Amino acid sequence: MPFPLSRCDTIDVDVPASADLNSIMQSVVFALEDAEPSRVSVYKQHITFRGGPFRLVHNWNILVPITSGKIHFCVEPGRVVMRYRIYFLEAFLIYTLPLSFYAAYWIIASRPHAVAFYPVTILVWLMLLGLTYFITELRFPCLIREAVERSVRLQTQDHLTKR
Repeated sequence: MPFPLSRCDTIDVDVPASADLNSIMQSVVFALEDAEPSRVSVYKQHITFRGGPFRLVHNWNILVPITSGKIHFCVEPGRVVMRYRIYFLEAFLIYTLPLSFYAAYWIIASRPHAVAFYPVTILVWLMLLGLTYFITELRFPCLIREAVERSVRLQTQDHLTKR
């Protein structure tokens, strides 16, 4: 599913050879739980979560536009590669339903004033959807990257302290 229904990307973070993948994944889970998802599940090497707008959170919450997502972790020499896919179905529907009602009104009523505002409505819809998508595309990878880097810093400090 392409834009605007989903987004997939890869995040690479350099880590020392002694980095623990379970600690890194746990750090990402904690970062996601701070955003108060409705569900987070951890499997062998991936995390699935459920966000969405229908939760009692602030509307600037990073998971509001994200219906659900999956993050797959892969350890390579000197780095952790995270491939994620996030879905925007609920956000898409929230922006599309009012537009659909307006279009239905325009078609049924055949009002001259409605015809003038229809292109403006579509433009506003595209701007809101694009802005939501763009902001999430910037914020979500930062959330994951910061969680992994925090975990690596703590593991490095812990490793140096044990010496």
